[in-house]
Amino acid sequence: GRDVQLNEFFQKHARQRGVLMAEQLAAEVRRLLSVPAPVRKTASGKLVATTRAKPGAPPRAITYALYNSVRVQRTARGAKVAVWMPYAAYLEKMGHPFLSLAMKHLGLTGRNA
Repeated sequence: GRDVQLNEFFQKHARQRGVLMAEQLAAEVRRLLSVPAPVRKTASGKLVATTRAKPGAPPRAITYALYNSVRVQRTARGAKVAVWMPYAAYLEKMGHPFLSLAMKHLGLTGRNA
């Protein structure tokens, strides 16, 4: 009846809001990851940063692989932001936050914010 329709309406609205929030979070993560590092080529042709990111600052971009790995995935409850690079969690934990910093900038807290 009417209660079921209202429940479905609110669930749909919550999912849409979740997708919007995930898209905003992904955009902020990408913004933080878009700061380029000054680079030079090694003798083997590999690009390396000439200046490291400061502790507490997001990692600087060399190849933009981390930036390009940020994805919004739709879920049954809305959406989530995923970063598809093996070293992303390491950077976050080792003093170069980007996901937690983006969440802080948007006023989001907690694992399922």
